[in-house]
Amino acid sequence: MPLGRQSRSVADKLPFWVHQLTEYLLGFMVVTQAVRSASPAIPTASGGVIVALAAVVDGPLSAANLVSRPVHRWIDAIVAAALVVVAVAFRAQIGNGTAVSLGLAAMVMTFLVVRSDYRVKPRRAVTSPKLRRPMAPGGEIVHRSRGAQAERLGRRAGRGAGTGARWIKRRIDKR
Repeated sequence: MPLGRQSRSVADKLPFWVHQLTEYLLGFMVVTQAVRSASPAIPTASGGVIVALAAVVDGPLSAANLVSRPVHRWIDAIVAAALVVVAVAFRAQIGNGTAVSLGLAAMVMTFLVVRSDYRVKPRRAVTSPKLRRPMAPGGEIVHRSRGAQAERLGRRAGRGAGTGARWIKRRIDKR
């Protein structure tokens, strides 16, 4: 291994949810630079691309799982390079402050490309005794399906929300 180059273990990598959260915050930061920019369309579009990129990757904080993580890694690198090009090419139109912000955003994106863990974690098997039903008539343990668990959780949340709404309504009516 060349001097100065050390391999990073997976434990040193950022979890992907941190990567996504950072991209969301970075995108919104770039969009807010539009307020101070002479040409607000450029930082708004740049920030929108970053937010959209975070929203469509296959990850825990995504809105839609349209892009796989390996493809997302390449797109991140391309977006980081594009931010530098936009900052340099349109510096006269957007102003120095916005150009510096775009450059810093490109640096953060590059950091995320290098330091993030893009692997998809395997699903854990159900091993907890709390998640098991009593034994079936044949003597085998029957595991609850995730759909049934989700259904029960959704109903419980709905009942809780309804109870809370009724409580608030009663408090308002008493006034």
